[in-house]
Amino acid sequence: MTAAGRAVIARWIVDNMFGACFHPDLDATLSQQLRAVQRNIRAFAPPAQTMEEEEFLTAKVVNWRLSTLEGLQDVLRSPDCAVHRARLTERWQDELIRHLAAHLQDPPPADLEGGVHMIVELVVSIAIHLPLESREVVIEYYPPGHVIWPDQMKVETGIPGLGVSVYEAAAAAEAGEEGAGGGSAEPAAQQEEEGGASTMAGKKRSMLHAITGTGKSSSSSSGGGLKVGKGGSSNSLGSGSQSDSSYGAKEEGGGRVRMAIGVGVRVRQRGILVKAPVFGM
Repeated sequence: MTAAGRAVIARWIVDNMFGACFHPDLDATLSQQLRAVQRNIRAFAPPAQTMEEEEFLTAKVVNWRLSTLEGLQDVLRSPDCAVHRARLTERWQDELIRHLAAHLQDPPPADLEGGVHMIVELVVSIAIHLPLESREVVIEYYPPGHVIWPDQMKVETGIPGLGVSVYEAAAAAEAGEEGAGGGSAEPAAQQEEEGGASTMAGKKRSMLHAITGTGKSSSSSSGGGLKVGKGGSSNSLGSGSQSDSSYGAKEEGGGRVRMAIGVGVRVRQRGILVKAPVFGM
């Protein structure tokens, strides 16, 4: 369950810290709005068709960010910066503690607050210097189901393999629905009710096995750690960070991501700084 905890923390850091803060020394609302502007410059740009267009878009984002920082020098040098940073650190710490506590089956450990405080302090120190980079540094979390890219990910081992993959479970569920819709001597209403109930139960069992890795090849499951439920991998599938077109077109690799237990860091159009540790399906 240590791997699951690392995955939850890594995803939360990318979505709620790096993805929602332009600079920790600014007012929280202004910082979030500027970060949204920076993200939308790329999100609403026409898809790049050539490498030159991708490089032009990257330069556009970097120039906007650096120009914005130059225009905010009076704010970034004011005495309020320390206050804004302290408030943001405290808010992030409280939110991350609540997020982790909501997924813990047992009462939170006594050292949870101290561990979270160190994580938040480290993220804040990185977020202060990140906007000053003359290159576009991208911090990403790869959600479950993402294609494994060997040049950007480090495949880890050490957890039981999936007895039923997500894709096999989906195919089995579709086959079950088609079988339930076939002819039968029972009345139509009763057949529909029983078929729907069995299909739903099959879906739940298959998806639970796919998420927790307790399929046919796994004989036991952990009793402690994180609960499978809200905030789990089903949400991760719908809100992954977007890669640029040159990376998004990749489909090579060995399988798909089961769970990422850390973040990947790269310089857009330049190279990989840190490979994301992932477990494959």
